[in-house]
Amino acid sequence: MKKSVQWTVFPPNKYDGMATDQQKELKRLRKENARLRRAVSDLTLDMFPSRRRC
Repeated sequence: MKKSVQWTVFPPNKYDGMATDQQKELKRLRKENARLRRAVSDLTLDMFPSRRRC
């Protein structure tokens, strides 16, 4: 009796076709972008504090 072989199909990688240094640069830029978005968000919240009803 033969054993059936199942192949695993992986989804396409978002980094396919990119060089390693490009992947690292993209990751660094995404991290920096997230940091800058948080900074802008924090500054915006500081400029417009929520109005609480007492």
